[in-house]
Amino acid sequence: VAAAAPKQPAARRRTSKPAVPEEEAKEPSLKGAQCVAAGGPALDPSSVVEVGQSSEIVLRILEGAGAGPLDVEVDAAVLPRPLEVVDHGDGTMGVVFCPISNGPHVFRITWGKDHIPGSPFRVTVTGTPRRDPSLVVVDTAALEKGGVVGQELRFSVVAPAAAGPGPLQVDVVGPEEPTAIVVNYVDSGRFMAEVKVPVAGEYQIGVLWGDCDPVPGSPFTVIFT
Repeated sequence: VAAAAPKQPAARRRTSKPAVPEEEAKEPSLKGAQCVAAGGPALDPSSVVEVGQSSEIVLRILEGAGAGPLDVEVDAAVLPRPLEVVDHGDGTMGVVFCPISNGPHVFRITWGKDHIPGSPFRVTVTGTPRRDPSLVVVDTAALEKGGVVGQELRFSVVAPAAAGPGPLQVDVVGPEEPTAIVVNYVDSGRFMAEVKVPVAGEYQIGVLWGDCDPVPGSPFTVIFT
């Protein structure tokens, strides 16, 4: 009688997961905009950003950021000029700007359409803006034609960047107070002004820039019929 050998139990193995340091286990995986870090002199609390002096926001592009793109939007009384993005070639990029108006400048910086950590950034610019009303040009042809009572008289005003941040003001003096004075910013330093008066006569239209300084030719004599 042959005796069968007893069956051996099936082989089994249990392996533990690789040990991960506690710090590494808790650290999230950063990607995209979260891998862009902002700093530089413009964001340094101990630095002063002044009108007419160039400053910079430095961006460190870390591993995992991807290809971007980088977009920068600025809200200010007058946009800085120049305002450009520079690739330093060492893994950093710079938002270089020269403010021409004082007060708050808000920088919205996105990478791949997402805000980077800390964006939007608020930069307070100090100093006195440089203004030159002699560079402001008024469309005198429209004023020389005169206006019609009860209808808007429209004329354009162009203020190049070198004229400073303004503001632009329009004053009207005549037989009666005007029923409407409207000034709208169009683009690229161009404004459109509208004046409406209630009665016919000769009016003086003053165009002022900055600290209420008259531009060349102001006030202008305009006849309304």
